[in-house]
Amino acid sequence: MADAAVPVDTPAPHVLMDAVGKWWLAWCCTWSACLFAGIAYLISKRHVPSVRIRGLTLTICGVLMLHVYWVLCAIGYNLGPVFPEMTEFWVMNTYFPAGLACFQAANSRLLHVARLQERYSTPGAVEEAVRKTAVDSSQPWHKRTVQRFRQTDARVKMLIYIGIALFFQICVAVVIFCLSRKFHPGWGIEGTETPADEEGRKHAIPRGWEWVPSIGWQVFWTWICAPYVLWQTRHIKDTHGWRIQTAVCCIAGLPAAPLWLVALYVPAMAPVNKYWIPPQWICVSITVMEVFTIFVPCYMAFRRKALHADTLAAIQLWEARKVGSSFSSGDTTVGADTDATTVAHRKSAFSYADTIQVSVRPGTPAKHQQQQPAVMFTMDSLEQCLRLNPEPLQQFAARKDFSGENVAFLTSVAEWKRQWRTQTSAAGSSGTSEDRAIIERRFFNKAVRIHAGNVSMTYASFPINVASRERKALERLFEKAAEILYGRRESFDSAATLFSSWSGGDGSQKEKCHDDDKSTAGFAEKAVEEDGAGVDGEEYERAWYWGEIPDGFDITIFDDAERSVKQMVLMDTWPKFVRSGWAEETEKKTGVRRTMSLGRMLGMKNKKKETDRSRGTVSVV
Repeated sequence: MADAAVPVDTPAPHVLMDAVGKWWLAWCCTWSACLFAGIAYLISKRHVPSVRIRGLTLTICGVLMLHVYWVLCAIGYNLGPVFPEMTEFWVMNTYFPAGLACFQAANSRLLHVARLQERYSTPGAVEEAVRKTAVDSSQPWHKRTVQRFRQTDARVKMLIYIGIALFFQICVAVVIFCLSRKFHPGWGIEGTETPADEEGRKHAIPRGWEWVPSIGWQVFWTWICAPYVLWQTRHIKDTHGWRIQTAVCCIAGLPAAPLWLVALYVPAMAPVNKYWIPPQWICVSITVMEVFTIFVPCYMAFRRKALHADTLAAIQLWEARKVGSSFSSGDTTVGADTDATTVAHRKSAFSYADTIQVSVRPGTPAKHQQQQPAVMFTMDSLEQCLRLNPEPLQQFAARKDFSGENVAFLTSVAEWKRQWRTQTSAAGSSGTSEDRAIIERRFFNKAVRIHAGNVSMTYASFPINVASRERKALERLFEKAAEILYGRRESFDSAATLFSSWSGGDGSQKEKCHDDDKSTAGFAEKAVEEDGAGVDGEEYERAWYWGEIPDGFDITIFDDAERSVKQMVLMDTWPKFVRSGWAEETEKKTGVRRTMSLGRMLGMKNKKKETDRSRGTVSVV
């Protein structure tokens, strides 16, 4: 009688901790520690412009969600035998698409920021955008809802889209889970069963039509959304390394899904899959994304310290040079009719033309280093650029540095002060108290527009980064008026008939506005002045605030914020602008001198010195 077959005991599933398993565990811990350290560093530097503009909340959320999936795959070799069979299905159909969507949404922020910053390079575009924030309550509720949604921040809208897509994906996953017998052999549709043996079951579960939605979402985000962002941002050349980061992240996601499918369905990959599970091919893309999403901004934040040090060194060199060289009576001959201001300006022009050369990029090889005069990094040069020709700096800040709000604020405040002084001086002592009140109200309304477009956290697309004390002081003066002008229209729509008879044409609207000032406190209305005497042509085409002007409003109200923003521009945007040669490069590309070049603007050309000599005002021995 033949011996009966002795059943072989199958070892119970257990965690694999052989040499390969230990390596995967060590790699998982090491990389996670590095990633969390980078995230912590970014959070500590969240106020740095190159970090703040990226939007850390959505970026870190997307990275962390993808990293949890990365960790599960990294230790998949260790924990694979003990993982529930349906774990991979639910992770790949719910959690992973959500993480990928959040990451790609953060990745597309570059395109959104670039489009918004483009407004700062177009005159009037910022104020027009602020004026559109108001919702007309006379419209039907569904139109008001659509208008509010369109005005919602792009990040919020993207999260809404992601939430809707994720809900749809979960519904599809639940339906597939209920229909397929791979996950519950006792019930489901016929033909979806798995082999009876354990090995065949494990081989069949991660394959089949049940995974089509998961593959579809990966293809959508990596092969449709990412290339679209890559194409739309192809002309952006920013100073923050953001486009490079975005491009690499878009490209890195492309091979993930194809390699995962190859590992699953190509039999020759079986030996590799034993130690490198198929989802690890997706993790390669995730690793590259994490490197460029976290550590490139870390590098830019660290590099900012070097930029500041170089700028301060250039300023110190210039100050030392300026102290060491002075105009003696024997060196300079000044005409009798030259006032002190002209002398100071001409001395400045001479000093600009004869200065110390400093390297543009410290630490780079000598053959790649350019030279720029140290004086061009000083506050005097920045102020002269803002005064004489701010357009090149404004274009550079908006299109490359994404800090157009700072330069726009400085130029707006400077023009606001200049106009106020001019009109106050023109009124002079002959002006009545009524004229002075009209001038004050006119420039209060201009100040409200400056606040709404550049300072307000409610209305400005990119509020300037100033201290909380300075921001609250401005909000106390202007936020209520801005709310009346740009928001909550239902608070004054009912009173619009009070001024329905104002059709213009009699040239006396200015007096009518002033007479009705007290009776219309807290009210904004559109007044059109046909003759435009004494005002800008567009001024009376805008809504005006006719309420009480708060105490403390004067021409110095923006001084603290202006000083803070100007220092920020000097240390961040201005050095990049000087080194980039943006103004000169624009002239070369267009072939037309539309703007005054930086060197000519700051008096760096020899022609300036020769002109002064020919006039006999400054002679150098």
